[in-house]
Amino acid sequence: MATLKPFLDLRVQRKKDELYPLKISVSATRSIVFQIPVKIYLAPENWNSQTCRIVKHKSKRLFNMALQEQLLSLEKKLTVLEVSGQLANMSAREVKQYLVASQTVSCSARGDLIDYYEQYIDRIANASTRGTHEHTLKKILAYDKGKLSFRDVDKAWLLGFERFLFSQHLDAKGRAILGVRRLTPNGVNLHLRNLRTLFNDAVTYGAAEANWYPFKKFEMPSEEPVKLALPVKDLRIIRDFPAEEFCQRYLDVFMLSFYLIGINIGDLLLLRPTDMVGGRIEFSRQKTKKRYSIKVEPEAQEIINRWRGKKYLLCFMDERADYRSFLKMMNKHLKEFGTVEVDKARWGKKTKTGLYPFLRSYYARDTWATLASVLDVPEDTIAAALGHGKKNVTKSYISFNMKKVDIANRMVLDFVASNLSEDEIFEIKAAQMYRNLSFSKKYASLNESYMAMPMPMYGIGNM
Repeated sequence: MATLKPFLDLRVQRKKDELYPLKISVSATRSIVFQIPVKIYLAPENWNSQTCRIVKHKSKRLFNMALQEQLLSLEKKLTVLEVSGQLANMSAREVKQYLVASQTVSCSARGDLIDYYEQYIDRIANASTRGTHEHTLKKILAYDKGKLSFRDVDKAWLLGFERFLFSQHLDAKGRAILGVRRLTPNGVNLHLRNLRTLFNDAVTYGAAEANWYPFKKFEMPSEEPVKLALPVKDLRIIRDFPAEEFCQRYLDVFMLSFYLIGINIGDLLLLRPTDMVGGRIEFSRQKTKKRYSIKVEPEAQEIINRWRGKKYLLCFMDERADYRSFLKMMNKHLKEFGTVEVDKARWGKKTKTGLYPFLRSYYARDTWATLASVLDVPEDTIAAALGHGKKNVTKSYISFNMKKVDIANRMVLDFVASNLSEDEIFEIKAAQMYRNLSFSKKYASLNESYMAMPMPMYGIGNM
């Protein structure tokens, strides 16, 4: 039986009036426990935690009625889920989304963009996504300090907001403001896409009229994404670099991410020992909840064995509460590892010169995709490996794709293990194309290395 209990969340205080949000704690099953915001803000003296009622407030009667209506509405919806048997097959996130989305929009939020945006952010389960929307809301408040409604946001407003975002790092005289970062076109695009997502949600749930929608003829700014791939020779340098142990762990995790087809570092660090089944890592992506299955090749297994944990597959999270602290240190050491000079005249002070000062964790993913492309792995196989395919595919199609992905990953790893470069691979393929591989000793030597690789790379395009 589900239980609902309203409470005043004293952990979060609204800055503009120093009030606290009223929320409802929902406990549907042992594993389904979450909170739903009521969109009522109170001072501690206006809430009686014993009776769960609003007291000593000028609108206490109205607020208590609204609270009871919401409790009754939630209870009815949970009962329907229980009786129909749907609750047993739903996650906490799915139940929360169902309950929140099915609630009617509060009168105060209808038409009011800022108020509705705060409600919308409260409904976002993913912490990272919630953070980007909170950042967008701050930008909107910095640009338009008045009372803003959905109806006010037209094409002219969007163009003004876009100009503001592009120039936010400059003062009135056009000089750079210390500590304020300049936004790239893609950074501006992110804030505008967040606003568009809010509009779509508001139209869906009746907080905005469909004819207020301003994005139909508005063109989003964008730029060509920067290529974040390493040449194979640089990847081999990282793999073989004689680092000290405190730095070696970060290089190992980078290589492990590469060996596992560019797995996200957060997903990698949060893997449990039980996620490794039958020589494969089976997990759900944190961000998208999409299922992945990656074959653990010997190169990856060696690193896993070196850093094996107890609570987690890797030991780095056994004593950590949040993977982001590890990721922050990892990116720091990736850009700093390299040569170290000791200045004896300055009491042995060490000066580091990073080999790759641009390097970050996400280079592993782009590097894998680029090397796979060099080997003529088909684009649809690369897309399947990176999880870019559609979710609603059949199990047999997924299985078929995974076999192709397993072969492609083995080929990429064999390429890294060989002594061949990208240019030499291209030369071999060109020579094979013209059926004239023996016309040069150089090509014959290259082909010998090429054919000696454990997994034959020719014919991948016909898979």
